[in-house]
Amino acid sequence: MGDRRDRAAAGLSERLRLKAADMRGPTSSPLYALLLDAAAADVDAGGVALEILRPHAGEPRGSALALRFLSAVHRLVLAGRAPQLARHYPSAGGREPPESAWQAFRDVLEAHPEEVGAALARPCQTNEAGRCAALLPGFLAIAREHGPALRILELGASAGLNLNWDRYRYEGDGGRGARRARACGSRASQTGCRDMTPTCVSSSAQAATRPRWIPPTRTRG
Repeated sequence: MGDRRDRAAAGLSERLRLKAADMRGPTSSPLYALLLDAAAADVDAGGVALEILRPHAGEPRGSALALRFLSAVHRLVLAGRAPQLARHYPSAGGREPPESAWQAFRDVLEAHPEEVGAALARPCQTNEAGRCAALLPGFLAIAREHGPALRILELGASAGLNLNWDRYRYEGDGGRGARRARACGSRASQTGCRDMTPTCVSSSAQAATRPRWIPPTRTRG
């Protein structure tokens, strides 16, 4: 039994450290990188992070467990229920350095283990409009081959941001591409299938915490 627990802990801490490394790459978030490394060490030590994450040890690698863990705590910060940790989260107006955030993060885990655990049960929902940059070349190719009218169906549309692909500005090596995107064609139809775990955007409480999936260091200018 002890060996099984050790394997579960080792697998969890490895996943946290892999995501921490990712947070130092193109999706850079020094705060999240530090918190994930510290959480991995807490898992190795048999701390509260292990107790919260243990039920999810058997999840597949693509389940975004580390991001769901971080967003569960971020939700409490945005709801005003973690004021000490909020001092380190720019999304909540915090300006304290990330290096001293772990103790406050751990205190939140200790104070709200059931809520963090319950939030972990929800799938990841990032709603990143930047993903449309991968769709645009395909839409341009389709328009060249078959004409400008596009019929779009998005499965699991979340907030439906990808359905607005022709309303965004695209920048790359060739410069800004907003006009080119609009010239690509018209949308003959667009449909987004409802998310399995939709967020009620009319709820002020849910609206306030919806940005929890976005790293707190990515604030709007």
